[in-house]
Amino acid sequence: MNLVPLSHAGLAQARHGYRPAGPDTRSGTVTLALAPALVAGSGVAVQTPSPQPSPARGEGARESVSGVAGSLLLLTVLLLALGGCASPTKQDEAKTPVGTATTLPLAARPGPPGLNDPNSPLSRRIIYFDYDSSTIKPEYVEILRAHARYVATTPKAKLMLEGHTDERGTREYNLALAEDRANAVRRFMRAEGAAEAQLGQLSFGEEKPTQPGQGETVWAQNRRVELVY
Repeated sequence: MNLVPLSHAGLAQARHGYRPAGPDTRSGTVTLALAPALVAGSGVAVQTPSPQPSPARGEGARESVSGVAGSLLLLTVLLLALGGCASPTKQDEAKTPVGTATTLPLAARPGPPGLNDPNSPLSRRIIYFDYDSSTIKPEYVEILRAHARYVATTPKAKLMLEGHTDERGTREYNLALAEDRANAVRRFMRAEGAAEAQLGQLSFGEEKPTQPGQGETVWAQNRRVELVY
């Protein structure tokens, strides 16, 4: 509120009643006189309302524009935040490279570290058999004993015993003979301390020869049990 001093003429009007409100052409201020007026010194001071700028030209218009801009800014921030929290799309997942696994033949798979020392019996992992026999030959006893000891002292070790035959005989007979050979090795290793849960066995019969062809030299290489870790 602005305090506007009245002239002598205005003072006279104020003493007799209300002073008509009107614009002050000198200052652009609207002055409203109320009776009885407050007299101080040579003039009368009255309270007048402060001028209110037109919303179209003043602070009201600027506040309106500012409010709209603020709302748009807030909406943009919210949309960006929601976009950042979104989960990856299927297209993004498809860009992740997927590796391909290759499988070596069972006989070509390397053993665990420490088993490939050529000076150690553990490096020998094929046990050969005589024709139509599942009896373990004496020359393989120490080899199997070394493997049994390794399995018994390595709780995480797993050993698969794979039985094979040569091509002579029927398929059914050779599957049974290959199983007998794998069982013979399994029983020996169990007797030497290997745990049952660490041992497995498979019978391939004549299906996976290591040497193609015929003749005793070839057949002798195919009558075997492979120790696969």
